[in-house]
Amino acid sequence: MDDIGIVEYTMDADNNRIVADWHYLKDGRMAAGTGIASGESIDGFNGEYIVTYFNLAGKELSKFNLSISENGNCFELKWTSGGKTVYSGVGIERNGKLYAGWRSR
Repeated sequence: MDDIGIVEYTMDADNNRIVADWHYLKDGRMAAGTGIASGESIDGFNGEYIVTYFNLAGKELSKFNLSISENGNCFELKWTSGGKTVYSGVGIERNGKLYAGWRSR
């Protein structure tokens, strides 16, 4: 695995969704973009979502099932597709935003 990323999630309560700002490094190349997650929030960021990610030009890149669960003082994140975990990460909530690092499985 030669990849790693970071994402900032912000609650958009008016539209019942989470907005993402992500950055990803793979094979020495940096990529960045945005995302929108919709679904059922259990409490704050905890919940099950469908998340769609876009590049900076707005082109759709990927879509995943996203599970966010609080685990002590941090959060565990899992992105799945076709029933398999594709990415996993860990994050912390600060000032109403969730910051998470992630990598492929």
